[in-house]
Amino acid sequence: MNEDLSRLVSANRYETLHWSLINIFARLFGIMALLVGFAFGLAALLQFWGAGLSTPGVSALENFFLSAFSLALAATFLTVRPYRLDVAREDSNTSDKPGRKLGWWTGTPKRKYVGIEE
Repeated sequence: MNEDLSRLVSANRYETLHWSLINIFARLFGIMALLVGFAFGLAALLQFWGAGLSTPGVSALENFFLSAFSLALAATFLTVRPYRLDVAREDSNTSDKPGRKLGWWTGTPKRKYVGIEE
């Protein structure tokens, strides 16, 4: 019995770590897409103004479209609600109100402080 409980606890820790890392990598990907979008936008502006930026075979319009796509991808990854399957299961079993607030980076549930109204 004790052995089964220890396996369950270690599996739960693994699952928590897994979903936290998924959320962290999604946020890092969003930040990377944001930086790439700004770089493509800057390249498009420099090409449009004729600043002598040499990118053979890539026009300013293509750089603009790549910038828009990268910025849209960044906005999606940076604004999406953190996904935590393990927390969602706990909420459905123990809470009467869905939609617990989760941290932005890892999706860890935010603590409720005594004396602070939501």
